[in-house]
Amino acid sequence: MQGKDSPSIARGEWHLGRRYFTLHLRATGSDPYEAAITYGAGEKPQAIGSVFSDTFGGLYEPSLGLGGLEQGGFVQRYRFSDATYVNRFSRSGTGWRWTITEEAKDKPPSVFADYRLRPASYRGMKFEY
Repeated sequence: MQGKDSPSIARGEWHLGRRYFTLHLRATGSDPYEAAITYGAGEKPQAIGSVFSDTFGGLYEPSLGLGGLEQGGFVQRYRFSDATYVNRFSRSGTGWRWTITEEAKDKPPSVFADYRLRPASYRGMKFEY
């Protein structure tokens, strides 16, 4: 999260014959945080939509992301009344880099979060979903 080091673990799972993908994220540090984001194909070719549910809230309009494929990854935009949060996933080695940029009105864009997702064993770790 913005201005903090927040060690986390992530797990991804395909559903419904690989039509939808759910990403689970859980912070392992002292600040509790969990998220579940489900991604699926949009109406148009190359489009992707998502629903972002986390510790701070569930299904409300800003939790609906829209975006699409781009070279080497994909992007999702979550529009709140005061800012848009641009979630960009790009290939990085054997994993992914997930960068969230906050685009607030009348302010320059700023990095809100930056995750490095890489294959790892999560045996013994529990997700509360």
